[in-house]
Amino acid sequence: MLALLVCRDRNCRAAFEAEGTREAINELHCEDCGGPLRAVGWANAEASHRPGREVDVRRAA
Repeated sequence: MLALLVCRDRNCRAAFEAEGTREAINELHCEDCGGPLRAVGWANAEASHRPGREVDVRRAA
């Protein structure tokens, strides 16, 4: 799964993209303030074949 995430803290404007399992993505926290992240969009993506990594997070463009 691929998700677009935003921080739930209204004072933080961080946005991220994450690829991984839905369960792992739902447990992510903001790298800027530590607050919980909220998925605002989901898309199917090709399954990654990276053993040992459940989720890959990067800043949204």
